This record gives sequence, structure tokens and C-alpha cells, in this order.
Amino acid sequence: MYRWRRILLISFFVLLIVAIGYVVYAVFFRAVINPGGILNPGQQAGGGLPLANEGILGGANVNEGAGGTGIGLPPASAAAEIASGGLTQSTTLVPTVVSDPQLAADGKSIYYYDRSTGQYFKIDPKTGASVPLTDKVFPGVRETSWSPTGDAKAILQFPDNRKIFFDFEKQAQVTLPSHWEDFSWATNGNEIVAKSLGAAENNRFLILANPDGSNARPVAELGRNEALVTVSYSPNNDMIAFSRTGQARPLGEQEIIPIGKNKENFRGLVVQGLGVQTVWSPDGARILYSAANAASDWKPALWVVNGRGDAIGADRKSIGLLTWADKCGFSSATVAYCAAPRELPTGAGFGRGIANDTPDDLYRVDLATGQFRLVATPEDPAAISKVVITKDGSTLYYTELQSGALREIRLR
Repeated sequence: MYRWRRILLISFFVLLIVAIGYVVYAVFFRAVINPGGILNPGQQAGGGLPLANEGILGGANVNEGAGGTGIGLPPASAAAEIASGGLTQSTTLVPTVVSDPQLAADGKSIYYYDRSTGQYFKIDPKTGASVPLTDKVFPGVRETSWSPTGDAKAILQFPDNRKIFFDFEKQAQVTLPSHWEDFSWATNGNEIVAKSLGAAENNRFLILANPDGSNARPVAELGRNEALVTVSYSPNNDMIAFSRTGQARPLGEQEIIPIGKNKENFRGLVVQGLGVQTVWSPDGARILYSAANAASDWKPALWVVNGRGDAIGADRKSIGLLTWADKCGFSSATVAYCAAPRELPTGAGFGRGIANDTPDDLYRVDLATGQFRLVATPEDPAAISKVVITKDGSTLYYTELQSGALREIRLR
């Protein structure tokens, strides 16, 4: 009797172990085995062509919270030659550290400063070759402010406060006063606005001058408010700066005062947020700006308003794309292309350095409607510092923030 009970107990335990093993197999292993064979990358189970968004990760986010679409990265081999809203090939034009790229007068060539050599170059759009604009070397240029006409003229600023105007076509150089700061050009390239910052508060002015420094004259006193003034020569030539000295507003708002070229008193521009950056549309009809407020989780978000005369600030539209306005470049009076970080933490509007390692995607923004759409995810992910569009809208140039490399993406 005892012997039979022992045999039954052993049989029971054997069956129990087999049952547990089968359950483990069914739950953890059976589901991952494809009875029809191994799937090739991008192939669907059951046959047929891959889906258009095959390989997309549903949990990833593009510009989360700004109306972007959740999207991941398809295999590198799927990168398109021409931007169509997904992973896109990008070509490196200059692998060294490039700063301040500028579209030339022909609408397709690019001027740039190479920090590694201290020289200025022009890229031939047909060959992609970099041609020196001059034999002169300018080591350590901190910032280059180019003439907006596309003529090879620029103001060069150095870390030791030296400033020079250089005409690359005439190979002519003029030294500018070292106490001049923050240059902005008139659309026709014949005049600049700058801050003249003397040591005493009563010797600080907003000035107008010829690019070579001649015919300088004061326009407005800056006094102790010089840090609150941003120079910005409007394309329609009636405004030369913005001053954050407007009337007090509720928390999360501020009034910005446009400063007229001829001391006009324009109405204040009320913006919904802080940390404001402004960019004029090419015709001066609109102002694209970024600001951070509670609704955007204190991340920078794009807005557009009327930019003309007494109507300034009217027709305000929230675009909602989470990025800074200076990461946008215009292809026309109503269309801009903007680099926007894939993710931004709360409060990024007050410390943009937190996004220096975050890859950017590229979006097309319609200023007339306030709508935007994803144009390209560069195949080599990187934060982008500047965007430039050719005049015919066929090519987008951009510089990588960390490497400084100059790259291009085909838009059509």
C-alpha cells in the first residue's frame, strides 16, 4: 500500500513539472517563433509589401506637445533622397566648424566662416567646392554679420572687442569703433543699426550708420536699459529695435515696444510668454517669435503676428511648434523652415543649453495659416544651430550645433 502511494506521488510531481514547463514555454517562447519562417527586416507577417510607416516606434515623440506626430526612426536604408516627411539623407558639405552661413546674391551659393582655418569661403553649388573669398586670415572671429543683400560684405566681431567692416568684393577693410555692439542691417545693405555703449549710462545710444561706420548718428537713448533692447532692422525700414520696457502685464505676458527709425511711437506688442525671440518675415509683414508660458509648460513655442505699423501685434496666431525662432529660416514671405528638438523638458524656454544634445527635426511652417508639418528627420541625428533655404526653395542648408558641420537636405 505504501509502495503504491509513493509511486503515485512521484508520478504526480513529474506531471506537475511537465505542466509548469509547458506553461512557461507557451507564455514566454511560443509567441516569438514565426511558424512561417524568419521575417526579413521590414517584411510583414503574412506576406505583402512593408507598410509606409513600418518600423515606427509608437512610443516615441516628435516635438511632444506641439502638435507633432509620434514617430520613430525607420532603418537607415529607408532614408529618402528628397525630404517627404520622414528619414532623409543629408550631405556634409563642410566637415569642419562652420559659423554664420549666409545665402549669396545668386540665391544658391553659401558664404561661411571656417573657424579651423580663420578664413571665409563660398560654396560653389554646382561642384560643392569651397572657394576662398579672400587670402586674408581672420583668426578667432566671434560673430559675422552679413549684408542681407547677398553681397560679400560683412561686419566681423572678435573676442577682444575689435570690429571691422570687410568688403570681400573690393578686398577693402575698415575698423569700426570697439564700443559698437549688436549689429543689424537694413534690407538694402546700405545702413546698419547698432548699440553705441559708452562707459557712462548717459553715453549709451541706439545709432544708425553706414556699414563702414561713416554718417553715424544717435536715434534713441539706451541708458541703463541697453540689455533690454534687441536691435532688429525691419525689412520695411520703419523699425530698428525692440525694447522690453513696456507697461507691466499679468504674469506670463509682457509688452515689447518697437523703436522707430525716425522716432515714431508704435503701439506695444503684447506677447504671451517670456524669453522672447523675434524674427522678421522677408517682407516685414509679419513677426515670427518664440516665447515660453504656462500653456507650453514653459518651453519655447512659436507665434506669428502682424508686423506693419500701427497694426503690429494684430492677427496673432499660436503656431504651437516647440522651438526657438532663431532656429528658423525663410523660403518666402509666408513660409519658414524650422529646426525643432524632438524632446524638451519643462522650463527649457529659460535655459536653451539643456537642448544642446537633443536632435532636431525639420518642419515647414506656414505663417499665413499658422499650420506646420514635419518635413525631414535627418539621417544623422544632431542639434541644429542655423537653417538657410535657397531662393528657389530646392535645398535646405543647416549647421550642426555640436560639430559645426555644414550639411544640406534636398527639399525637391
